[in-house]
Amino acid sequence: MYRGIIQHKTYVTPYLSGQIKARNLTLPLACGRIYKIVPKGKKAVATSIPNDPEKLIALLGSTNGYLRDMAQQTLIDGKYKQAIPHLKAVLKQTTNPLQVIHALWTLEGLNALETNEVLALLKSTEWPIRMQALTVLPSVINSSSYASYVKALDELVDSNDELAAPYVAFVSKYIKPFNEQAADNMLVNLTKKYPNNSFVSDAVISNLAYREESFKETIAKFEPDTNLKINKQLQKVITAYNNTKKNRDPDALAKEYPKGSALFLSTCQTCHSHDGNGIASLAPPLNKSQWVNGDKNTLISIVLFGLTSPVNVNGHVYEAPEIAGDMPGIGHSDEISDEDIAQLLSFIRNSWQNNAGKIDVKDVVSVREKLKSRQKAFTVAELESKN
Repeated sequence: MYRGIIQHKTYVTPYLSGQIKARNLTLPLACGRIYKIVPKGKKAVATSIPNDPEKLIALLGSTNGYLRDMAQQTLIDGKYKQAIPHLKAVLKQTTNPLQVIHALWTLEGLNALETNEVLALLKSTEWPIRMQALTVLPSVINSSSYASYVKALDELVDSNDELAAPYVAFVSKYIKPFNEQAADNMLVNLTKKYPNNSFVSDAVISNLAYREESFKETIAKFEPDTNLKINKQLQKVITAYNNTKKNRDPDALAKEYPKGSALFLSTCQTCHSHDGNGIASLAPPLNKSQWVNGDKNTLISIVLFGLTSPVNVNGHVYEAPEIAGDMPGIGHSDEISDEDIAQLLSFIRNSWQNNAGKIDVKDVVSVREKLKSRQKAFTVAELESKN
């Protein structure tokens, strides 16, 4: 990074603004953020992308990833239909897996990829090729080809290809519109074979929207151990869903606090999650938090100037690396008004299972005036000493 500071303008404090100006940290502009990196002892050499289809196909096998990507893009954007026979020939060679993968996706981009070609790649001894063949399936499955893919996917499961198993679970979603029973059987078979694989479990559960409890009952007949990954992760999702059903109506809250809802979606949910339950390694929960439901002036102070961890939320102490460390304040942003902040906090204090009431703009103005000389984030000790 050659820029002196990389920070969202919402969180730039007066102190940082002063440092940026005094040390000229905004320059250079219009050059991106990352230096061009060249291996030691090497000299950067400019390379042009040809228009010749054969040369472009050759570049699909380059050791330089940028050249491979540009060759693929050029072939697709240019609609080089004359390249299709040569691309199909590349799929059959085994010496350069990278070229095979790029040829596969180029054919997909040209709408020229056929079922027999994908089926052949699903049997490749090279895992990266099998992986890409699995990844391309959603683009090529249709009413006339799905049965062939079901057979091929079942064979992958039966062959104990554990690397492919999560992909098979994800792809079953695209089988479902044509054969729901086949898709469900795939998920059950994967669960029987890999009940303690967290990746397979997540992939299986991702296909079970609103069917988690019935699926849990189904697999309990052959996998009753509650310590297995699949059962643990299923129960976690079921519990989260049941808790969500207790939440306040988000649509009604968005109508009541439109600016607050929009600000939460754009600024807060990235770290605190859409359901207010926090995100690991980023931020603690807002849902049922005593900081949200407690003294409104304390909450306003935190949002204006930020909070330095560790912080105790409902008996659990959150600190790095469990959370990011510090919560930045938004009180110095020129784009967020006190009315916006009042709406944001009212939205949060009445969302999910919170029921703490409204915050008026005059409350935000009052706290801001009392803290007008403050520059840095609060610590928990400071906030507790105020109450």
